[in-house]
Amino acid sequence: KVSPSDAYQWIDFLLRNIGDGFADSLLASFVELDAVTSERVLLQVLSTADKGARVSVCLKAGLSKELREVCLSDEDADVRQHALMR
Repeated sequence: KVSPSDAYQWIDFLLRNIGDGFADSLLASFVELDAVTSERVLLQVLSTADKGARVSVCLKAGLSKELREVCLSDEDADVRQHALMR
């Protein structure tokens, strides 16, 4: 089990390594954790991460209205479609 502080440290590290396929897939996995709820971090993922991590954010339960709107206005149709499924 990953603590919230550990998850956020990993997410911060992975966001600095965007573009590395392995880092991108790990980021998507960390974002799915229930402990990851920081709106600031999730917005940062939505603005910088690859499609997989953005989909992971958009599929999270309990997103704020702002995060949901960001998901629904994503440039990628797949991300928008997943946001509509939630």
